[in-house]
Amino acid sequence: MESLKIKNLNFKFEKKVIFENYSLELPLHKIYALIGPSGIGKSTLAHLVSGHLQPNSGEIFLKNKLISKPTRQIFIVHQEDDLFPWLTVLDQLKFTSSSLEEILPLLEIFKLSESINLYPHELSGGMKKRLALLRAELIGAKVLILDETFSSLNKLLIDEILLEMIPRWKEKGMTIVFITHHLDYIKNYIDQVVSL
Repeated sequence: MESLKIKNLNFKFEKKVIFENYSLELPLHKIYALIGPSGIGKSTLAHLVSGHLQPNSGEIFLKNKLISKPTRQIFIVHQEDDLFPWLTVLDQLKFTSSSLEEILPLLEIFKLSESINLYPHELSGGMKKRLALLRAELIGAKVLILDETFSSLNKLLIDEILLEMIPRWKEKGMTIVFITHHLDYIKNYIDQVVSL
C-alpha cells in the first residue's frame, strides 16, 4: 500500500514539545482533513512532512522513500498563497518550468485566461486561490497540503473552487490534506478526518 508515513516523530520548538513519539500513516490517493485546536502543531506537521522542517528524531516516508529535504512531490498552499508579487499570472506559472502549450489550456479551465498579464494585487481572492492551486498542480505535487488555504473565502466560493478542483485531483491520483478550522465547509469532499 502506497502511503505517507510518519514514524516515531519527535519535534520541539525551543523548549516546547510539539510532537513526542508521534506516528501516523495515510494511504495515498485520498482526501483528508487534519483538525485540532490552534497551536497544537498542524502547520508544523505540514512543514515537517514537506521537508521544510527537520524532526529532532523520527522519520517521514512518501512511498517508502525517506523525506529529508523539501520536495516538489509534497507541496503546501498556505492561506497567503505565497505568490510572487512582481510576477504576472502567466509568469507565476512559467516559473514552474511548464511549457506554454501546457499552461494555456489550463488557464481557461481555471478561469484565469483573461488575467494572464495581471499581478497578484490585481486579482480577487478566488483568482489568487485558483492561481496558487494551478501552480501546485504544474509543479507536479503528489501530496497537496492546503493549510487554511480557503480561510479568507466564503463557503459559496470555496464550494465553487472545490467542485472544479476535486475531480481534477482525483483524476491525477493526488493526495489532499486540508488543514482547517472549518470542517463544515469541506466535509462533503473528504474521505477521512485526522485529529491531532
